[in-house]
This record gives sequence, structure tokens and C-alpha cells, in this order.
Amino acid sequence: HPQWLTMEYEDFLAGWILHSGRHSEPRSVFDLREMATRILQMIGNYEPL
Repeated sequence: HPQWLTMEYEDFLAGWILHSGRHSEPRSVFDLREMATRILQMIGNYEPL
């Protein structure tokens, strides 16, 4: 599998998941994929996951 996100963005994504969980907003796999896609698009990567 290719490395899509840098460690910095992976850490951001992990923090987002943990923050959501602490606020009783657990995230689904769909939510995770959607956020990862948004991050990739922010850095100019429009390839589908």
C-alpha cells in the first residue's frame, strides 16, 4: 500500500478521531476516509483512495 499521508497528517487524523471520541462523537470508517480525502485534497492530491 502506498503511503498517502505524511506522519504529520496521520497525527492530525488520529487527534481528530480521539477528540471526537472524547466528545461522544465516535467516527465511522466512512468519516475517517472522508477526512483523509479532504486532507489529501488540501495538499493537491485528488487521487481516489
